[in-house]
Amino acid sequence: MIERRDLIKKLLYGSVVWSIADLQTFLAEAGALMSMPENASQKQNRAIYCVVDNPELEAALKTFAEEINCEILFDWPNSIELILEHYFIAIVDGSIIDEAVWTMYIEFCNNGDIRVPCLLFGDTGRLQIPEYGNVYRIASNDYVVIMDSIKNIKSGLLTSA
Repeated sequence: MIERRDLIKKLLYGSVVWSIADLQTFLAEAGALMSMPENASQKQNRAIYCVVDNPELEAALKTFAEEINCEILFDWPNSIELILEHYFIAIVDGSIIDEAVWTMYIEFCNNGDIRVPCLLFGDTGRLQIPEYGNVYRIASNDYVVIMDSIKNIKSGLLTSA
């Protein structure tokens, strides 16, 4: 069984050395070998993944996450956690996300491996949007749209379970 920490180490190394196709093959094989804890899907349905560099937005997201009984996962712009899809929504600042990470994310979306909604804000002009349609560009200063989107998506998850 591959532990999550070992998987991430291999992914970080792999993202430098391997091509995207090789990395996708590795992830598929690793996914088949990993055993998920029983509560993994429950945690995924409560996790909000964020790549932001805005203290005001971070504070608002933390408060909002507590109000709706969710967990907030803040991450670095160059982290490949974005492709691991252990969250029910991603909030990404297009101004700071690493282009190589975003390109890899797009490949996974276009191949059907990632279907989780992603709210993309900030300077997003340089970033491609996946064909699947799970990425939504929003106004960077519209926190109400972000919070409402999270609430609506979470409600849909909770009612369908």
